[in-house]
Amino acid sequence: MEEVFKKFKYLQCDPKYRVNRRSLEKVIAKARESGLLENQPWPKVILEGDELSELLSGNEMLISVCRPIMARVFDSLTDKSKLLFLCDSRGYIIDLYSSMEVMQWCFNRGIMPGACLDYYSFGTNSISMAIYENSPTVIIGDEHYCSVMKSWSCIAAPIRVAGETVGYIDISAGADSDLVQLTALVELMAELAGSYMETTQGSCRPRSYSHNTEDDNHNTKGNNHNTRGEHYNSSGVAGKSIDKAMFFGKIIISRRDLTVREVEVLYELYCGKNQERVSGELNISKNTIKCHLKNIYQKLGVGNFGDCMAKVKDIVWN
Repeated sequence: MEEVFKKFKYLQCDPKYRVNRRSLEKVIAKARESGLLENQPWPKVILEGDELSELLSGNEMLISVCRPIMARVFDSLTDKSKLLFLCDSRGYIIDLYSSMEVMQWCFNRGIMPGACLDYYSFGTNSISMAIYENSPTVIIGDEHYCSVMKSWSCIAAPIRVAGETVGYIDISAGADSDLVQLTALVELMAELAGSYMETTQGSCRPRSYSHNTEDDNHNTKGNNHNTRGEHYNSSGVAGKSIDKAMFFGKIIISRRDLTVREVEVLYELYCGKNQERVSGELNISKNTIKCHLKNIYQKLGVGNFGDCMAKVKDIVWN
């Protein structure tokens, strides 16, 4: 543990972000008591289906305010390997923003909308410590309880509205990254989001979420988020809304071995765009799209476009 804290020397100019040693040890102990293993490959609690829809719709205001902020910040970063994500007040991920490659890494490890990052689900991390400390928090590589996160250093800050914490915003970077500027940036993002929500007319606080609440036909339409600053109203050929990040994750965890580019092409076609439009938007030739489709058909075990869309619908909605 001593070696871990020595790595904080580059943050001595702003000690308020440094995680309290005693707090870290207490949360580690709580994680162990909960039965969480250090080699846990993904968050222990991940909401799906109706529970996930309820989580997202219940935090629609928070997502709609923070997404443009996250997009603007990510676009300004020269290092696109960084990850930005947003959690609700209990540590459930409700939005992510990064490159497709980083998103693929995340979804393969269960770091996706609906995943809980509090200590009992994912040990010590910036979100669980920010919840515990109720303040901006930095967690560097080896301070993460779960080994899968030790290659990252993360900064999280609470978003407050009228003194009430409504969520947390985070920037994660490589474990050896210089975090001095990022710490201030994260806090500014949180303050901006909170201030905007306070001044917005009407109720801006997200509805509380309960695991036992019955489905009330919420969906995620209007909450479409992706990793390139593009916002789709993706009703798609299936007639149901799904955002790009969620689509990408569903395809990844289906273990079909599609490449990043193949998933991008598949998503655009699923949204109802024709090949000519997809060719222009992705800056690839029509022949390249046909080549991607041939590979997609083979990997999904289908022989034509109609069967392909039916297969995709089955994957993303079941």
